[in-house]
Amino acid sequence: MKKSAFISDLLFAFFSTFIVTLCLLRYLRLTLPASLLFAAALGVLVSAPVYLLLDKKRTKAKRKQKEDAESQKLFLQLALSSDKRNAEYFRALFTLPEFVSKNPLHFPEAKTPAQATRLPPPSGVGQCLSIEDRIEKPRENEIGKEYKLRTISGLYAIETPSALVFPVFTMRPADGDLIAEIIRVSTKKKKFLFCSDLSPEAKKLAESFCIQTEAGGKIYSLLKDFSFLPEHYEYEPTAAPAAKMERKKRLWFGKNNARAFFVGGVMLLLTSLITPFPLYYLIFGGILLSSAVLVRIFGYR
Repeated sequence: MKKSAFISDLLFAFFSTFIVTLCLLRYLRLTLPASLLFAAALGVLVSAPVYLLLDKKRTKAKRKQKEDAESQKLFLQLALSSDKRNAEYFRALFTLPEFVSKNPLHFPEAKTPAQATRLPPPSGVGQCLSIEDRIEKPRENEIGKEYKLRTISGLYAIETPSALVFPVFTMRPADGDLIAEIIRVSTKKKKFLFCSDLSPEAKKLAESFCIQTEAGGKIYSLLKDFSFLPEHYEYEPTAAPAAKMERKKRLWFGKNNARAFFVGGVMLLLTSLITPFPLYYLIFGGILLSSAVLVRIFGYR
């Protein structure tokens, strides 16, 4: 939910309650100051639960929007990086002690936590800033020896004692031709494919040949669960501040908003015909109609 819609919903909840209550209290001949006070208090009481409900919904939507944006940047980075670099990146992930311990991909050769030990990382690796920083130099340790990089049929793969993982990231969804290349790899080990997206035909073909595919959100969640997402991206699209301001102006002062203002104004003016105190409805209805005319004439297309 956008901030403008969030604020407008709160204002609508407050003023709709305020106006109705004010008219009712004035009809009961309560003094104007007391009517204004009680109407405002009731408006706040009604707006408070609306605020809590919408704020929770907005927070959830903002979190999802942030994750979607970060996911897009991640897969753009992986698609523009070399296959060898991506393979080294995921090999570094697979050799994390906590990854070996939890074994989220269900590798057949999963080790116990006691076996998942390795040398401490070199200085500077703990402060990871990019994908390149996540890739540790190969060292002589037990896990590093078991997880090797191989080139098979022109594809880089991470080889474990019982599995082959092919990280192939492109701008387009993985198709059947890529699955066919993996199928042609002769091995008794379980095959995995990591990709940004997968076409329905490729997914069906992979399932037919027992190739486990991990794509899109699964890859992002896997990296996020183990705090292995890059903090900075080399290829990060940026929008000019002028373009952002232009979009906001078109959102706030778009000609398509005139219809909503006009309908709201007409409804308030019609309501003034049946209420004992039409002045408030006439004022707010006139404001909405004036806004509809101004937006329609001077607004953005």
